[in-house]
Amino acid sequence: MSEYIATQTLHADRAEAQNNLGLIFTRTGKPRDAEHAYLAALRIEPGYVPTYVNLADLYRELGRDPDGVALLRRGITRLPEQADLLHSLGLALVRQGHQDQAIEPLKRAAALAPEQARFQTVYQAALTALRSSPQAAHAQSRLGRP
Repeated sequence: MSEYIATQTLHADRAEAQNNLGLIFTRTGKPRDAEHAYLAALRIEPGYVPTYVNLADLYRELGRDPDGVALLRRGITRLPEQADLLHSLGLALVRQGHQDQAIEPLKRAAALAPEQARFQTVYQAALTALRSSPQAAHAQSRLGRP
């Protein structure tokens, strides 16, 4: 493990290496170090999608889902066609109890990556759950569904 960390540190000028360090620090119980590594990765390469997802996951683990949502929204502003970011945002919104807001990013993720069975399944499950909730009529009207 120490050799792996040393190798990643040697390449710390690359977003991938910083992201890898973030993953290691997350898994070894060093959330502050992980956050610093992820933020460094985003400074180096603001278009590196895995870092947005990993940092948002770290924020979720730390009980900071609103920070994760804000981060994912920033990523989507920069990279609007990235299905992974949209899917992650949808899941974060569901966790926060905003199922009606989650449908649109989940729908877009499923449309952008039709080969991703998970995206399709989650979107369909969210639609089913929303249809049985009091928010269903409002969300369906926003999405143009009867």
